[in-house]
Amino acid sequence: MRSIKKLVLQKGVGEIVPSNAQVTIKYSGYLEGQDNPFDSSYQRHSVDRYRLSRGELISGLDFSLQSMQKNEVSIFLIDPTLAYGEIGCWPNIPGNSEVMFIVHLLNHAETIAAADYESLEPEERKIFCKIEKFVENLLAVGADNYKNKQTKKAIRDYIRVIDRLEECKFNDDEEEERCNLLRSRSYQNLALCYNKEDMPRKACIACNNVTNKTAKTYFHHGRALIKMGQYEEALEKLNLALEMSPHNEEIMKEIGIADKLQRKSLKIEKDMWCNCLGIEKLKLETKNEEYKKIATEFCNSFVSNKDVMRQPLPDGIDPLLEEAMRKAALLLGIKISSVNKFGKESFYLEKSNYQ
Repeated sequence: MRSIKKLVLQKGVGEIVPSNAQVTIKYSGYLEGQDNPFDSSYQRHSVDRYRLSRGELISGLDFSLQSMQKNEVSIFLIDPTLAYGEIGCWPNIPGNSEVMFIVHLLNHAETIAAADYESLEPEERKIFCKIEKFVENLLAVGADNYKNKQTKKAIRDYIRVIDRLEECKFNDDEEEERCNLLRSRSYQNLALCYNKEDMPRKACIACNNVTNKTAKTYFHHGRALIKMGQYEEALEKLNLALEMSPHNEEIMKEIGIADKLQRKSLKIEKDMWCNCLGIEKLKLETKNEEYKKIATEFCNSFVSNKDVMRQPLPDGIDPLLEEAMRKAALLLGIKISSVNKFGKESFYLEKSNYQ
C-alpha cells in the first residue's frame, strides 16, 4: 500500500504549494533507526530549490511538499514505493527502505500559468503581458536568494529579469509603466547585492539605471559612493534619500559614516600638506625617507579602513611623494588608478578586490 504519513511541527501561512511551483526548502532525510541523516541541506549549510512535478525529487517528497504552506516545518514518513523502491540508492539507502524527511518550507513561487518561459516562442518572449508573471516570480526567487545569503545567485536572478525586460513590447502605456517599475526594482535590488559583495562601481551603475528612483535607490547609491571614497557625492545622494524618507535611522546613520570619513580624509590631507611643507627644505635623501614614512602611514590607514574600497590621493602632491605612494601601495598589494572627471585627473588608492 502506498502511503505518506505527516506530522506538522510548525504551522505555515498562506496558500498550499501548487503542483508546478518552485520551492525553497531546508531538509534532512533519515532511515529508520539511524541518528545521522543520509542527506541534509542543514549539514551542507545551504538551502535547496526544486521544481515540483518535474521528477527532480522522489515522488513521495514531491507529493509531501504539495501539502505544505510557507514557513511550515513537518515530518514525513514515506513508504518505499514512493521513495527509493526495491533497489534503493547505493550505498546509503538499502532496497525497500521507509524514509523520513524533516522539511522546512522557506518559500514557494508559482510558475507562469500557461507555460514556462523557455517554452515560449522567441517573439512571445518579447511580449510583456506573456512574461510579466515569470519576471515577478524570478524577482521573488532573487529576493529569497538574497535573504538566504546567496547573493551571487540573487545577482544572476536580477540580471536575468533585466535581460527579459529589455526588448519588451507593450499593448498600452499602463503596461510600459508596470515594466519600468519592475526594471527599477531589479536594478535597485541589484545595487543592494553589489554593495553586499563589495562591488561599489557596479552598484553605482545599477542605481543610475533606476528610472523610478526611491529613497532606497539613493541610499544604496550613497553607500556605494562611500566605498569608492567619493564622500561629497555620497552625502548628496544620502541627503536626497533622507528628503524622501525623513527620520529614517538607517539613512541618518549612513550620513554620519560619510561625514566622519570625509572629515577624516580632509584631516589626513591637511596633515600631509603640513608635513610636506616642513620636508621641502630637507636634503633629497632625507626628504625621500620622510615621504616614505608619510606614504606608508597613508596606505596602511587605507588598508585598515573596512568602510572603503577606494581612497582619493591629495591633489597636487610632490612627484616624489606620489612615487613613494606608488611604492608603498605596491608593497601592500594595492594599486593606484586615475579618474578623469570634468577635465581634471584625480588619483585613487584601490584595494585588490575593488569592482
